[in-house]
Amino acid sequence: EDTEKVRTWLEQFCIGRGLDICTGDFPIHDDAIGVDGDDRKLGAHYNIQGEALTPIASGTMDYVVTNYFDCFPNPLQALLEWNRVLKPGGNLAFYCCNALAYLADGPMGPLGNRHRLSVFTDQTVRQLLARAEYRDISVVLLDKFLLCSAVKI
Repeated sequence: EDTEKVRTWLEQFCIGRGLDICTGDFPIHDDAIGVDGDDRKLGAHYNIQGEALTPIASGTMDYVVTNYFDCFPNPLQALLEWNRVLKPGGNLAFYCCNALAYLADGPMGPLGNRHRLSVFTDQTVRQLLARAEYRDISVVLLDKFLLCSAVKI
């Protein structure tokens, strides 16, 4: 149920031409350009890492969405790269684990999933987005997740 809520929330940002980072087998939107570093994923148009979008020209995308933000080894680098490919006024949307929601789940919390490399709080996401020069930053709590959106300056 939460997965469907998050997917519906992400879809609202898929207007125009854009990227679905870590698309897996099914892009978030029919027109999304899928990017996935796993060459076995069916939804990928580009089999490249989501924080190294070299084939994508700067300032050409209307949106970037992902449901795997907490899997990137360097979140700031990913945000800066996505900023590079977005047009001015382009939308960024992602969700990630809320570190504070997992305090009772044992010492590793969401990092028990070996694919996750980071967890975040509302404040750390806001700081990263501000540092990567986004505006209109929104972070909304949904159960154990943070729904994050911002606009390229």
